[in-house]
Amino acid sequence: MRRHLVFTLLVAFTLTVPLATDAIAKGQDARGGVRDNKFAKTRLKQDPAFVAAKNNGTLKVNFCYPDPCPPTPPSAYTLSTADTQYVIEPEGAGDKDDRNPRVAFTDSNYWSFCTAGASAVTVSYMNGGTTKLTAWPAGFFIEPLYNPPQGSPRVSTYWASSDWDATTPTYFTKGRNFLMYMAEQVFPPSYGYPGVVDFYSVSGTLADMRDAVNWEGSGHAGNWANYFYVDVGKGSLTEATFHSDIKIDIGSYKAAVIVIVHTDYLPGWDPNLNAHHAITVVGYNDNNSTYTYIDTCGGQCGSNSDNAVHTIGRQALYDAMVNDPYGGIVW
Repeated sequence: MRRHLVFTLLVAFTLTVPLATDAIAKGQDARGGVRDNKFAKTRLKQDPAFVAAKNNGTLKVNFCYPDPCPPTPPSAYTLSTADTQYVIEPEGAGDKDDRNPRVAFTDSNYWSFCTAGASAVTVSYMNGGTTKLTAWPAGFFIEPLYNPPQGSPRVSTYWASSDWDATTPTYFTKGRNFLMYMAEQVFPPSYGYPGVVDFYSVSGTLADMRDAVNWEGSGHAGNWANYFYVDVGKGSLTEATFHSDIKIDIGSYKAAVIVIVHTDYLPGWDPNLNAHHAITVVGYNDNNSTYTYIDTCGGQCGSNSDNAVHTIGRQALYDAMVNDPYGGIVW
């Protein structure tokens, strides 16, 4: 039997936490859009039998093909990135929404939406969830009312399921409306208030992402809490178990894995940003010891590309995870 632990979570918020940022955020504290699991809003404790089935690789889920599930993972497999390569977080300054492409808005909270981006990408691989990126209804999005006064102003922006980002350089995006829904509106029963992003700190946690993707990926099913994903902190992950978890989810279940990492270890990032970040692993290759991952930060946020697909060495990704104070996975 595998050895993973799922955290029992406490709620402990304060209004004095400095504003978090997903990357550079123009002069703010570059701590990243992630914080410690002990500050998660969820108090959910998952069923031990479900956790054991997930850890043993025997969990049955209805989005796994072929049936019976799960098959033995191959030596290499990458999920389709036809849609997810275009999932890029809105920028915190100088960006323009889909309602009025001539007028730029400023909302520095948007720099810290990596947990929402990773969650949106992950849900897209569950139960035909790609339609959530391509057909989610357009609409207005604004931070929940509990956003504290020291945060950035609450700005209402309008997003459709696909658009051309009007900044320079101009680039194509998909699913910004669903990403914003995950950031500000998703409301699993385990939450006390909406949004995978906690706007007291403008950051997210492993456990809150776990609940958000189980809730949305299950279609709000009665068994959502024990649907598929569990969260594991870095203290329970050797390089071998880290790789095994990724390989089982992607190769057997055809599901993505969220990883909290330190950006100094990621290719294409400024090595001095010192930011905590959430990415989504969508592929592995044992033949050349690499992973493929989606980084929704984009070129204006801290990485070097507005195409979200990147490749990283197996050891390098583990180092990026284990060397972040909040490192861990949702798998």
